Amino acid sequence: MASPNTLLQKHIEDLTKASGLPAAQSIMPLQGDASARRYYRILTAEYSMILMDCRAIPDMTDAFTHLTQQLGQNAIPVPNILASTPDKSLIILEDFGDTTLFQSTQKNPTTALYKQASDLLIHMQSMPRNTLPNLPDYDYTRLLNEYMLFPSWFLGKHLSLDLNQQQQKMIKQLGEQLIDNALHQPQCFVHRDYHSRNLMIKSNGELGVIDYQDAVWGPVTYDWASLLKDCYLTIPHQHQLHALERGFLAYQDRIVHQQAPAISQPISAETFVRDFDYISLHRHLKVLGIFSRLAIRDSKPSFLADIPRILHYVKATCNRYAIFSHITPLIELAEVKFLDK
Repeated sequence: MASPNTLLQKHIEDLTKASGLPAAQSIMPLQGDASARRYYRILTAEYSMILMDCRAIPDMTDAFTHLTQQLGQNAIPVPNILASTPDKSLIILEDFGDTTLFQSTQKNPTTALYKQASDLLIHMQSMPRNTLPNLPDYDYTRLLNEYMLFPSWFLGKHLSLDLNQQQQKMIKQLGEQLIDNALHQPQCFVHRDYHSRNLMIKSNGELGVIDYQDAVWGPVTYDWASLLKDCYLTIPHQHQLHALERGFLAYQDRIVHQQAPAISQPISAETFVRDFDYISLHRHLKVLGIFSRLAIRDSKPSFLADIPRILHYVKATCNRYAIFSHITPLIELAEVKFLDK
């Protein structure tokens, strides 16, 4: 029986030949994301391509293919699909290169890149709902399931905290407050992981978007939270507010011109910033759970290195809003437990 590597090479050989693509000269594994997908760079005599191996999660591939086509039709810079197997478990994509916004910002911090990222986000948020007919809603059940990763995986499984009844009630009430806010925000396209590691600097200097397969129709401030309160790097608060102001003005402009009537409900600039902070808190609590799960269940402990930054975000938000101040002692306790591990 052929080994997995040999079998994969055979699949790639068959797929490139059937699709009229250049033959692979070498195949290199790439660092994956936080899912069960695997990625490889295929080098050919003419250009390179990316193989996305979804054999471990075949249920997502149809949705990914449709969404890629829909985003491309809306002029969103996502990788072109060059070929796929009939069941779409193996997909060959256009290669955007190796340089992420995260890497570029680390080497040469510049606001120009974040202006470009903000402009692209504004463009994505202007997409009409009817151009994305298969996009699921970021509904109560989805938001609740994500929030519950925080008490289950971070507080429970990772920190082994045994919450008393009062703390459990507090956690439940906090979740309801954050979810209620998310559901009552104006709704639009949400990438869901629009951050520095999912924005590629292409060879022409423009940004490309990857890892969008979990996109939903949801809160207008969600992707701003992903971008500006990035779990992998810290952006100064004043820079966050400056970008948010541009996002709010663009939102107001869409209302005036009715470019996206489905999300056109008037809100103030203060409400936009508050909603941004609230959805950031929901997202960061969720990510604390996800990173803990990755470390425990999936043997990916490297994600734990970013938890102190996320805890800092959480504490800052709880201290900024009196409605969340009672959560701070629990977060501080969790932080001490985490640093002691």
